[in-house]
Amino acid sequence: MEGQPQPRPVRVNEADLAYVEQGAGDPVVFVHGSLNGYRRWGEQLAPFAARYRAIAYSRRRHWPNT
Repeated sequence: MEGQPQPRPVRVNEADLAYVEQGAGDPVVFVHGSLNGYRRWGEQLAPFAARYRAIAYSRRRHWPNT
């Protein structure tokens, strides 16, 4: 997908979690509900990235995490 950030892994408390980020500045972290993953925030990242460092991650046991 052109223009979309590519997911990267981060290790947190012995779990590998996928996240995406765009922009710079103060961080804004997007946390999804029980049935989604970081992709839930795809349309919101770019508008927030104009002013902030927008970060969305997938919680444990949510796509693409194991």
